[in-house]
Amino acid sequence: MVGFSEKAQQLGFSRFSDIPEHLVYEEWDGVPILYRGAQAQMLQNYNLNELEMGSSIFQSLIIGYILKVLFSSNLDNKKYAILTNKPGLHLGYRNNISNDIAIVERGRIQNKRSVQYSTVPPKVAIEVDVKADYEQEFESFDDYINQKTQKLLAFGVEKVIWILSSERQEVRVSTPAQTTIHAWTDTIETLEGVTFCLNDMDLS
Repeated sequence: MVGFSEKAQQLGFSRFSDIPEHLVYEEWDGVPILYRGAQAQMLQNYNLNELEMGSSIFQSLIIGYILKVLFSSNLDNKKYAILTNKPGLHLGYRNNISNDIAIVERGRIQNKRSVQYSTVPPKVAIEVDVKADYEQEFESFDDYINQKTQKLLAFGVEKVIWILSSERQEVRVSTPAQTTIHAWTDTIETLEGVTFCLNDMDLS
């Protein structure tokens, strides 16, 4: 990744804290990872306060479908919490990332009223597409996915599921043992026999 000081000078910032918070998607080893497209818009002198970084309709429908499957499943709600709305993870000093959906063991959450990022590795982390500005910081689309997956697994996440809908339509499932790539017609297990198939989404 490009060092923060070099990138900050290019964008006109001297400190991490100078970058508008809503433009920063994640922080990797002190390097700000911006939302995809944010840097280009910043360099074109857009009004930063008018930028909104969110999910597309298709991405939102995918996330909604996965949440519907999870909340209507037989997953033990007393044992697991299903987190959404970009749940943040604090991996360590100056390492903060987010997921689209995370399934966490409730018993490991010490303070459920905390306003800080979680330090508890999810059992399962689910990502829908890449929202990070990978073209500026990483060698490729796959490089970002692979590096983020390894960060999550090293942190203690047991399964990382990537649902890709834009560059390609596939599902990647990674555990510490292996990574498998699936078609949208495949049935994917999240946890304890709870499965989904993207072809079952209602797009009518």
